Amino acid sequence: MVIIRTGSSAVQAIPVIAKEAKHLTVFQRTAKYSIPAKNRPLIEREVEVVKSTYSEIRAEAKANRAGIASFKAGFDSALSVSEIARTQEYQKRWDEGGTGFTAAYSDIGTSDEANFTAAEFVRKKIPETV
Repeated sequence: MVIIRTGSSAVQAIPVIAKEAKHLTVFQRTAKYSIPAKNRPLIEREVEVVKSTYSEIRAEAKANRAGIASFKAGFDSALSVSEIARTQEYQKRWDEGGTGFTAAYSDIGTSDEANFTAAEFVRKKIPETV
């Protein structure tokens, strides 16, 4: 099997495919990193809760700047808090997994300096996985 172009979906799929494939070749232009999604099968009770509160979940998502209800977007600048507080927030969101990591602070997507703090955190995580 061959995978060409690797975005975050491929990054998540490749380890699963590799377990089943006789041979796997991956072509990527630039090395990627992504925040662990922490995807897993849901237990029946979780599915029931989502189904029974779906309208509330959608309303929360519409009110969230990222359009996702499962996390709270931060309103502070990454640069306005101490390095310790910032690292703790990044770690909490890393442990939760998914897209909430990039919403930890309001300026991760608009300030190179703020974005650098998030990128550095992730770069330090890579050796733990690889």
